[in-house]
Amino acid sequence: LVLLALMVMPLTLADYMQAIKNITFTNSSEDPSTVPRIITVTVTDGGNYSNTATTTVNVVAVNDAPVAAPVNVTGTEDTPLILGWSTFGVTDVDSPASSLGIKITQLPGEGKLQYLDGSTWKDVANNQTFSKADIDAGKLRFLPDANESGVNGYGGTGM
Repeated sequence: LVLLALMVMPLTLADYMQAIKNITFTNSSEDPSTVPRIITVTVTDGGNYSNTATTTVNVVAVNDAPVAAPVNVTGTEDTPLILGWSTFGVTDVDSPASSLGIKITQLPGEGKLQYLDGSTWKDVANNQTFSKADIDAGKLRFLPDANESGVNGYGGTGM
């Protein structure tokens, strides 16, 4: 950053101080380095230099929330459909996949979501959570109502 004072309008000490206060640092990385950023400022009046002022900026990573994208899956009428991890379209830019999970916030209008508890399939409750490991192990399924076909998952009626 260079501030030039023109002879017709010299900068005052207050001008320099305000300019220095307005210096900002912006980080755009999703995975920032933890190396400290050092900002050094020296002021000159054209003939003499001031002492050096140094500021250190430490950037701390923020845990970004995971994102789930809508995904369509197709099953066979009257046949349970095991739901795999890709069914939920989950991504997270700053967490290992093994640490992820899902929370069921809306149950299907037709059919049931079920989870495998030991050797028994049980109905999923609203707001129940499941780990990626459980889903990868085939412990979550959609059980359609008998003789139903069509689109489901948004509270609509199957055909």
